[in-house]
Amino acid sequence: MNGKRSGAYYELYPGNTNKKIYLFFDEIQDIENWHLFIKRLYEQKKYHIVLTGSSARLLSKEIATELRGRSLTIKFFPLNFSEFLNFKNFPIIDNIEYSQERFQLINYAAEFLTYGGFPRVTMEPSHQRKKDLLNDYLDMIIFKDAQNFECDFIITEAEKAAEAIQVTHQLNRDNSERELRGLKSALKELGLKKGTIITADTEDEIIDTGYHISIIPYWKWMIS
Repeated sequence: MNGKRSGAYYELYPGNTNKKIYLFFDEIQDIENWHLFIKRLYEQKKYHIVLTGSSARLLSKEIATELRGRSLTIKFFPLNFSEFLNFKNFPIIDNIEYSQERFQLINYAAEFLTYGGFPRVTMEPSHQRKKDLLNDYLDMIIFKDAQNFECDFIITEAEKAAEAIQVTHQLNRDNSERELRGLKSALKELGLKKGTIITADTEDEIIDTGYHISIIPYWKWMIS
């Protein structure tokens, strides 16, 4: 905001002359040298500035350099499954796997796996509208991934590997050796003794060459 625009604002709202103005910028990282513009605004000491966006460029070295010690980063993530169920007003009762409610739980788990945990998508009743929203998000976000193991997911806690997970629809004679080999390879590399294989409906425990492998249905894992 330049001097002319801020002056015009105070002319319209003279009672706010001694008050700090709140400025909100969304996806400003798409503008060249945006960090220099934000720095100039900040140094005027007149504005409370909020930057929002879906790009990691908001956490780039430019803002880290120009606004070091002057900014607070807050990250918002999609809903996890428990939060998703809260949005659906669906409470988890004790021993739900033995109740009639488990069928609705399984339906919600399937919806969560299909459409994910974006709040707006979660609250949209139309399946077509859900797809349209996700396509819009896909156009705005670039996903990059790298894997070093024959394993689907590595869960970290405090920047250390805490769990290795394989995911397969069914565990059978055709794929069990491959799934176990990949999981055990990751466990060995990470120095872990316990791993998990998530399936559609199989539940079992396997002790193999010193490794404890839990096989669990996806809906049950999601509420654990």
